[in-house]
Amino acid sequence: MLQENPAPVNPAHPYWKQNLITLWVVQVVSQMSYSLALPFLAFFVREMGVSDGNEVKFWVGLLSMAPGLTMAIFAPIWGRISDKYGRKLMVLRSQYASAVLLTLMGLAPTPFWLLIARITQGMVTGTVIASSTFVAANTPEDKMGRALGFLSSANFIGVSLGPAVGGFLAASLGYRQTFWISGGLTLLTALACTVLLKEPGFSRAERRHSISAVGSGDVRHLPFTFKDALLVAGYILALLFLYRFSGTIFGPFLALHLEMIYGTQGILFVTGLVNMLFSVASALAGMTLPRYAERIGKARFSTWMLTGAVAVLIFIILIPGFWPFAILYVLYGFMVGAIEPTMTAILAERVDSNHRGALFGYNALVYNLGWFIAPLAGSFVSIRWQIPTIFWVMLAAQITSLFLARRIAKVYVKPIAGKSQL
Repeated sequence: MLQENPAPVNPAHPYWKQNLITLWVVQVVSQMSYSLALPFLAFFVREMGVSDGNEVKFWVGLLSMAPGLTMAIFAPIWGRISDKYGRKLMVLRSQYASAVLLTLMGLAPTPFWLLIARITQGMVTGTVIASSTFVAANTPEDKMGRALGFLSSANFIGVSLGPAVGGFLAASLGYRQTFWISGGLTLLTALACTVLLKEPGFSRAERRHSISAVGSGDVRHLPFTFKDALLVAGYILALLFLYRFSGTIFGPFLALHLEMIYGTQGILFVTGLVNMLFSVASALAGMTLPRYAERIGKARFSTWMLTGAVAVLIFIILIPGFWPFAILYVLYGFMVGAIEPTMTAILAERVDSNHRGALFGYNALVYNLGWFIAPLAGSFVSIRWQIPTIFWVMLAAQITSLFLARRIAKVYVKPIAGKSQL
C-alpha cells in the first residue's frame, strides 16, 4: 500500500537560518506589541462607556471573533498570492497593515469603531501565517518541524511579554496610549523584515512544471497513498480547528474569571502575569518538544500531549481557587504548546514547497474559523451559564482532538523499509 521512496528534500536556501532568526525576533516583538492591550479588551470596553456586565461580555466576544472570520475568508487568497508573487511580500503586507490598524484602534471612540478596525485587521494582516509560510517554503525538509516549533515559540514569548508590559502601560499611561505603542513597535518589525529577509526567486519554467505535476495527480513522492494523504490532511485540519477553538474560547474572559476568583485589587497585574506564565510555558514546549516529536513520531507525540491537556482541564474543573487555577492553567499551556507546529509540520512535509502558501492559506481558513466561532460560543456560554462553564466546552473540544490525533497516528504511522513514518 505504501511506496518506499521518501519525499524529496528541497535544497536549503543559503539564508534560511538568517530568515528564521529574523522572523523569530520579529514575531516576538510583533506578537508582544499585538498583545499589549488585547487581553484587557473587557476593561477597554468599560472605559468606552459600556457598564452592563452582559453587554461587556457581548462586546468582548464580538471584538475577539471579528478578525477570525475575515482572516478565514482572506487567508486562502493571500496564500495563493504568496505562491505566485513571493512570501516576503505577504510578511511585509501583514506587518505594515498591523502597524496602521493597531494605531487606529487607539483612536476608536466607541466599541463599534473598534469592531470595524478589528474586522479590517483580519482582512489584511495574518502575521503568524505569513511567517510560517515563509519558513516552511525556505527551510530544509528534515529541519522543518524544529524550525516551525522554534518559530511558534516566538509567538508564545511575545504573547507572554505583551500582557505583562501592557498591564504596566495600561495602568500608567492608559489603554489608548498602549495601542499606539503597539502600532509603533509593529512598524519597527515591518522595517526589519524589509531589510533583513532574503527570499530566493523561482523561474516560470519551474513554476509551470510544479503546477502541472500536481494538476496531473502525480503524488509518487508521497510515502503513502493519495487516499491516506487526504485522510491525514482532513484529520489535521479538523484538529487544528478544534485546537484554535479551545485555545481561543477562554482567552477573552480570562480577566473577568480572575476578577471573580482573585478580586479587583491588582487585577491588571495578575491578569498580565497569568497570561505571561501561560505563554512562557507554551513557548518552552514549542522550543523543546518538537525534537522529541521527530524521534517518537509526530502524531503519537500529539496524542500524548492532548491526553495530558484533557487531564489538566478535568483538574481545573474539579479544583476551585485562584492558585490551583493559575498553576493548572500554566501547565495546560505547556501541554498544548507544541501541538500546532507538530501538526503543521506533518502537513507541510506532504506538499511541494512551491504550493505551501496555498496549503497554509487553507490551514489558516479552518484555524481562523475556530478563532471566529470560539469567542461567540464563549459569550453565549458565559452569559447563559457563567464563565467556568467554558472549561467544559474546552474539555469536549480537546477530547475530540485526542480522537482525531489517534486517527492520524493510525493512518500516518506505517512502516517504510522497516521504519515508522513518524
